Amino acid sequence: MRGLWIAIRKKDFERIRKTGHDLKGSGGAYGLDGLSNLGTALEAAAGKKDGDLIEQLLARLEEKLASVELRASSPEHHDTAAKKAAGITTSDSTQARRG
Repeated sequence: MRGLWIAIRKKDFERIRKTGHDLKGSGGAYGLDGLSNLGTALEAAAGKKDGDLIEQLLARLEEKLASVELRASSPEHHDTAAKKAAGITTSDSTQARRG
């Protein structure tokens, strides 16, 4: 989220548009219609370079993300998901254990 707030200050509407587009697809893929709808609105607002609306949508997005509860079937899934979110590959993890 911090990156999006920085992007709006820099008027980097293309980055915001792309992020909105990605959020739209990801939200839809996981059945999170509220996030998908915010992504759609964010993409459209960035296309119109409507900074005020983008700020409102980012505030709503922060609220929405704070309310999302992630559930997984096993502790191993949590570990894998956390590594993926952090950009850590399996080979990175293996090398870290080997020292």
